[in-house]
Amino acid sequence: MVNIKDLLKNADYSTYEHKYSVQIIERIQEKKLELQKIVDEIEKIIIANRKFLSGDADYCLNEIITEKKVNMNRLLNVLVEGLDDAPTIIEMGTKIVKMIGVQNTLFTKLQLMMTQESFICSVTQEHITTLKYLIEYGRSLLLEVVK
Repeated sequence: MVNIKDLLKNADYSTYEHKYSVQIIERIQEKKLELQKIVDEIEKIIIANRKFLSGDADYCLNEIITEKKVNMNRLLNVLVEGLDDAPTIIEMGTKIVKMIGVQNTLFTKLQLMMTQESFICSVTQEHITTLKYLIEYGRSLLLEVVK
């Protein structure tokens, strides 16, 4: 009978990690334009409604927008050039997965902001519905990259 622990100890994960990283890099390249459009649309809606927001809600939204922009720029500007050795590809794949996690967290922060009364009272229902859709669509694209 085969001992699972021994099998796992002797498994060569580098091949799997390399293949997975290549897939992630390819997928992020495929999805980057769609993701950028989503982030741009979310930002347009928030900026259009900012004049109606006050105090903490406006400050938090500004913080989320700034973080979202920085992270999304990093994520979408992944350089594929010079990725000819397995360790570099694996490192890049790992970075992309981490940045996707950060972007998902930023979508969650925005969703939480949308539940606050100061946000609900200041933003049109149409924009709230659109934001919800864009956040979910963005998340589904991120999940497609890491699946």
